[in-house]
Amino acid sequence: MLLFQRKQIHWRTLIQYARQDAAEWKKEDVQDFNHNARSVNGYRGASTRWERPDTGWVKCNVDCTFVDQNTHTTAGWIVRDEHGAYKGAAHARGKQVLTVLESELQGILMALQHCWSQGHRRIIIEGDNIKAMDLLNDKLLHFSSYNWIREIRWWKQKFEQVVFKWIKREGNKAADKLAKQMLEYQSSFSFYYYVPSFLSNILHEDYVLSQHH
Repeated sequence: MLLFQRKQIHWRTLIQYARQDAAEWKKEDVQDFNHNARSVNGYRGASTRWERPDTGWVKCNVDCTFVDQNTHTTAGWIVRDEHGAYKGAAHARGKQVLTVLESELQGILMALQHCWSQGHRRIIIEGDNIKAMDLLNDKLLHFSSYNWIREIRWWKQKFEQVVFKWIKREGNKAADKLAKQMLEYQSSFSFYYYVPSFLSNILHEDYVLSQHH
């Protein structure tokens, strides 16, 4: 028996996962599509709109952009409390990575680090990449993402509680808008203490819809 991602796995199974992971380099897009189709069926209760977290929690919605492995990725995240009140938002330029999945995990890591620095301790990380959330919730194994997952889990331990949750793309518009927003020239990070004008309509819509939950 061997250990991977803190799980005991028989060596034959480990070899099987390794073969699958190697094949993924050539057909990442096809596998992502198939995985997403399966996972959507397993998340029938997932919301299409933003919902407020429980009392004592904040929710951090995260999204990322990925063009290709020669381009720096960008990530955006926004934090709101149980009343739907805006607690800050940011977007940042990340490292060059090889896949969309790596981009998403990098964005989640940056969001966690920033939330820690802002003093949040009970947090829901919500994003629209099913595969990333399945990995962080131990529903899936993925060799080439191990270092990202390990780093995220290390930061997770610094909080009182962290929940990783998938939301359909329609409910993650604010984070998507942030991720696509251009950073200022030669800037790698921007924090918005007040609501930026390009988010006001989306946030108002989220706030109104969340009142009917």
